[in-house]
Amino acid sequence: MIDGQPFPLPPGTEPDELRRRIAQAVFRCEVEQLHLADGRTLLVNWRSIRLIEVRVVRPEPPST
Repeated sequence: MIDGQPFPLPPGTEPDELRRRIAQAVFRCEVEQLHLADGRTLLVNWRSIRLIEVRVVRPEPPST
């Protein structure tokens, strides 16, 4: 989540590695490119973000 808006990431994204990258980018006030689950790319200017949260969300199994 970035400022309360969810941005699903591709399967296989390592949450701890992502948290480390974000922490480094925020510290350096960098602009970073994130790849989203739907194939889009998101450029994030970390200086303008107030709330960052990396959550692991397990998909619910299909109902039968």
